[in-house]
Amino acid sequence: MKILDSGCSDGRLGAKIESLRHSVTGIDVIKLPKVEERVTEFFCVT
Repeated sequence: MKILDSGCSDGRLGAKIESLRHSVTGIDVIKLPKVEERVTEFFCVT
């Protein structure tokens, strides 16, 4: 399943969702450390 995590912060929730074998795309207005390591894809939107 593909999940969109809007306002993903540092991606910790996305990492938990990925551990359940889902694909997570994170979107946030700032890029916090390690967020790209925790989600499948990350987009910083300003």
